[in-house]
Amino acid sequence: MRFSIRDLLWLTVVVAMAVGWWVDHGSLSWHLGERDPDMRNFKATIFEQLLKERGVTVYCPRVGTIVVTENGQTQTHEYTW
Repeated sequence: MRFSIRDLLWLTVVVAMAVGWWVDHGSLSWHLGERDPDMRNFKATIFEQLLKERGVTVYCPRVGTIVVTENGQTQTHEYTW
């Protein structure tokens, strides 16, 4: 069985696309801790502690709304994911 240059180029394209997909969907979410709920909670706890140390309070009255109070000033932020 012999392979042509064209066959090797197609194989290279397929492998590159598979590796690109894995990096985009696999390792990136792992790196951000999205696959581990304990890591997400740990990161949220650290972030909350840093905000408290700086005198910032964050409150989520409902999904899609965040209320931030800093130095006596309150701001409401609406978001969609």
